[in-house]
Amino acid sequence: MKSPRPKNSLSMFYSVNGPAAEVLLAFEGKSPVGFAVFFHNFSTWFGRPGLYLEDLFVKPEKRGKSYSRALLVELAKITRDRGGKTAEKLT
Repeated sequence: MKSPRPKNSLSMFYSVNGPAAEVLLAFEGKSPVGFAVFFHNFSTWFGRPGLYLEDLFVKPEKRGKSYSRALLVELAKITRDRGGKTAEKLT
């Protein structure tokens, strides 16, 4: 089986510049209610960068209001906008 990875894809996307991790915050009004911590990874199979979700948290009393979903949707947009192929979380 042949990988869909383009030639030289690692050198096209790899960079040691930038933060080691990033965080998205969810707010209800001006109060923070949740967060997602993520960092960049690289798929050797696809030959493209992606994002790895390290932590996703919403305050227990604010759960069920779609804050987690909103954070995941934003993470998917960031992945797409940065040329990524996947956003993943291993459990």
